[in-house]
Amino acid sequence: MTPRPRFPPGRFLGPGLGLVLAVALVLRLVAQHQMSAAPDSFAPIIDAEAYLLQSLRVSAGKDVAEGVYFQAPLYPLLAGAALALSGVHGPADAERAADVPPDVLERAAARMRWLNLALGLLGVALIWRLGCVVSGPRAGLAAGLLAAAYAPFVFYEHHLLKVSLSLVFLPWAVLAAARAV
Repeated sequence: MTPRPRFPPGRFLGPGLGLVLAVALVLRLVAQHQMSAAPDSFAPIIDAEAYLLQSLRVSAGKDVAEGVYFQAPLYPLLAGAALALSGVHGPADAERAADVPPDVLERAAARMRWLNLALGLLGVALIWRLGCVVSGPRAGLAAGLLAAAYAPFVFYEHHLLKVSLSLVFLPWAVLAAARAV
């Protein structure tokens, strides 16, 4: 007979999730405010610029890229859909950030940072849930609080990179594997 898990696997909400998400949200809002004070330090360059331009293409109704994709397309597809839903439509043919009107560039980057913040909160919630399923509510609370306050998570969520999606899919995959065992 297998032992019954201390936290029922069918129930997502449980003790501590509200606290974990509140801590994560406050830390991320403070970090976004502080990082926004130094916009030149966090201007989209290299991959972030490519994702921003691809997202603007998607928001304008075009495909992520013409021909073969150089980078994974899920993040720009998701960000492009978010931009389109929030009314940010950029030039589909821009090859550099300098080709995009500054107001469109600023609004698009801000919307994508809010998307990353939401993905970061979802990742923290999944890490909390994983801890609860694997080792119980106390471990879930500890894992969730550690993920909420983990500086690299907070820092990279401000950049327009696909790492925010990784922080959602990795704990989700481990949680699925833990449930399958």
